[in-house]
Amino acid sequence: GKYSGKEMAVLMLDIDHFKKINDTHGHMVGDKAIVAVSRILKMSLRKGDLAARIGGEEFALLLPGGTSADGLAMGEKIRKSVEKIEILNVTKRQKIGVMTLSVGVDAGWLGPDWIQMMERADKALYASKAEGRNRTTVFGSHAMA
Repeated sequence: GKYSGKEMAVLMLDIDHFKKINDTHGHMVGDKAIVAVSRILKMSLRKGDLAARIGGEEFALLLPGGTSADGLAMGEKIRKSVEKIEILNVTKRQKIGVMTLSVGVDAGWLGPDWIQMMERADKALYASKAEGRNRTTVFGSHAMA
């Protein structure tokens, strides 16, 4: 497609403890959380970037022309914005507390192996969760050793 042969950064983002948000506050509040994160993703995108929700609480972001440093910067920008979200549980009249994201990043030349880039970003995401969540990890960085 129009992106092949270009450098690209891939981010996988996951709302931390999303099941707990749903179990504690109900699905309406869980949906609010998804919408709030989606909004931040949209606001953070540059021209040509793509964002998609790929699972219950997981999102993917493609940054054409992006390096792993760009991916890290974008991941951190989004993560810090999400930390500032205040979501209200209207029925309980209380805030749900700080919501956090774990992020994984990979970058490379986009070609036939773009699926592997997604998988590497997903492994980096897993490393972020294993390291205590609420962080951005670049695939192959010391954080993954």
